Parts: sequence; C-alpha cells; structure tokens
Amino acid sequence: MGDTLWTKTYGGSDDDEGYSVQQCQDGGFIIAGYTKSYGAGSCDVYLIRTDSVGDTLWTKTFGQDSSDMGYSVEKSSNGGFIIAGVTYSYGAGNGDVYLIRIAPYVQLNTPNGGEIWAGGSIHSIAWQPGDIGENNRYNILLSLDSGATYPDTIASGVSSDSTSWNWKVPYINDSTCRVKIEILDAAGSVVAEQQSDSDFIIQFYTTLISPNGGESLEGGSTYQITWNTVGTGFASYRLLLSTDGGATYPDTIATNIQNTDTSYAWTVPDTINSSSCKIKVEVIDDSDNVLTYDESDSVFSISPTSVEERPRVPKSFAI
Repeated sequence: MGDTLWTKTYGGSDDDEGYSVQQCQDGGFIIAGYTKSYGAGSCDVYLIRTDSVGDTLWTKTFGQDSSDMGYSVEKSSNGGFIIAGVTYSYGAGNGDVYLIRIAPYVQLNTPNGGEIWAGGSIHSIAWQPGDIGENNRYNILLSLDSGATYPDTIASGVSSDSTSWNWKVPYINDSTCRVKIEILDAAGSVVAEQQSDSDFIIQFYTTLISPNGGESLEGGSTYQITWNTVGTGFASYRLLLSTDGGATYPDTIATNIQNTDTSYAWTVPDTINSSSCKIKVEVIDDSDNVLTYDESDSVFSISPTSVEERPRVPKSFAI
C-alpha cells in the first residue's frame, strides 16, 4: 500500500513552485503555482496541464514585470479553469488579488483540410475537447468561402460529452469548404472556437456522356443514354428531351430511374425530325427537387424511319 506510481518535475533552471492541483475530466491534472524560469516578470503565475500520467500537454504563464503568483485552481462548470492568486504587476495596491479565467478549448481533427467528400455521403466531423464543462455545448458551422464567413449551421447545441457528429454532406460542388466548432457557455456565448486549418472539397455533379453532340439517331431505334455521377444518397434520375437546342425540355424520356443506374435504353421516337436535339439528365431528391443536372454539350439529330414506297395494287375492273 502507498507505493509510488510515478513522479514528475516541471520547471526550468530557476525557482518554480506548485500550490494547487485538480484532476480533470480526462484523468489528467491542472497545476497552479508560480515560475521564475519562464514568463515576463520576476515571477509569473504558472499553469501546467498534464495527461493522466503527468506528461505535459501545455503550460501557460500570466503576469507582467513584477511578481505574480497563483495559489489555487478549480475547474469551472462552464469549462476551463479559474485561478486565484496575488499580483504585484496589476491593480491599485502593493499586492492585489489576481483572478484569472481560462477558457476551454477544442481541437478539430476532421475535416481539417485536403479531404474530398462526395455530396450526400455520411462523414464524421471529429474533434478533441479540452477541459469542457458540463454546461458547455457545441455549434458546428460550415463555410463555403475558405472561412471568411460561416452562414450555414450543421448542428447546434451538441452535448458537451460529444466528440464527433455524423454529417450528411450537402449536395453542393465546392472546393473552398471549412468547418468550425464553437464552444458555448451556459448563456450561449462563444467562449472558444476552432476551424479547419485549410480548405476541403465537396463534390456533387453529374456528367452526361452520350448523346453528347453530333450523333445521328433514327426513330424507332434503341439508343443507350449514359451518364456518370459523383455523389450519393439522392432519390433518382430523370431524363428529358429538347428539340430546340436546349432552350426548353418539354418531353420526358423517363422518370424514377434508380440512383445506382448509369444508363438507360431509350427507344428513339419515330415522330421527331430535328437536327437540334439535346438530352438532359437531372438528379432528383426525395421531394422531387432537382439537385444538379447536365445536358448534351451540343446538338444531335433525330430523323424518322424511312418508309419504303409500297407497290401499287391495280384496280379490279368490272366485266
């Protein structure tokens, strides 16, 4: 009983002392004291955060030119820590009470830049929380302009004990995407945040392969319309026909084509004679909305089946 599990020392070449320690939610520790080895003054508040075996995760110093010391540290229900001590660098007197509030933090792991995600797919937004309190919540936001603005909310009020969120990637095609995680306190104010280090890509598009222009189709024949789609999770495809160079698409070739199909055997109509034909493939969601589409790059032609002249039957004459 009472055997030593481990010991650690912290500090530099000068005098460094710890006065208060608390265990954190992840099993690590937070230590408050003072340091003469680091910081800006002759003696600064010294805050040390360790993991469960005492290895240093991070350190911070607080103070200015004179002496500043931390005597007590506590976890906050709103996340982060509160330190009480004394300062000779600030305040009105020779020594004043020094109260320091440390915010929680969050490390965004994915997406953190360089990922290529297909629209409609499910991906995990993952993060590593730092000293989150029971009253904290997360907001998850999306930017489509490299983080300049975050107008789109992915999720709000996410529980403080969460470290990931399964996200159905939107049906968009954009190469300047970023995600931001916000930590909220009990009043709903943002106390910490982090965004993707660089842009990631969301791809969602369909490409009509054939007919793509220049083909000559004969009415009554069977033609294979083909396409390719980057994306998933949508409902179906719809195929439309134009005979005015794509100005309008009044004729529906097929609807409710399975979302796994990439071709359709089309019986070319025998009632059309046009050299200005195009086909459009539409990607449809569950509410019959068009998510994206593509059309023939240029026109193709449809001509009716040639009708061979039938032999004439002579009239019968009455005798």
